[in-house]
Amino acid sequence: MMDILEYVDIHKDATFEWNKFDCTTFAFGWIDIAYGTRFVNDFIKGKYRCEKSARDFAKMSGPEWDYLTADFSTTEILEGFHNRGDILCYSYECWNPIALVLSPNRVAVVNESGLHIVKPDHVIGKQKFIRLG
Repeated sequence: MMDILEYVDIHKDATFEWNKFDCTTFAFGWIDIAYGTRFVNDFIKGKYRCEKSARDFAKMSGPEWDYLTADFSTTEILEGFHNRGDILCYSYECWNPIALVLSPNRVAVVNESGLHIVKPDHVIGKQKFIRLG
């Protein structure tokens, strides 16, 4: 099986595109690989095509991590105790995106300028970490 760092490396030069390579498709793409789910195909692909339709989808569907809590047993992790493979949930305005935890000090996020590896405290908005399983 592919490691999360290999997955990130494959996407390091990907160009942002709504519903193709954005925060949702990137994070859930990894979850689909790691857990054998089909979130991208079943819940995400074709649901939005631009910022406006993505905002409408976000308002209608609720926080992205609701998909996870419906299908997985999840545990909220205290900040500082998260591990590789955990999920950083964050929210601001009407957005409720997720990021992939690569280490206790780095997360992989996608925004309109592409993939970024940043410290968790550089992610805007209210945060919580969850562990699947």
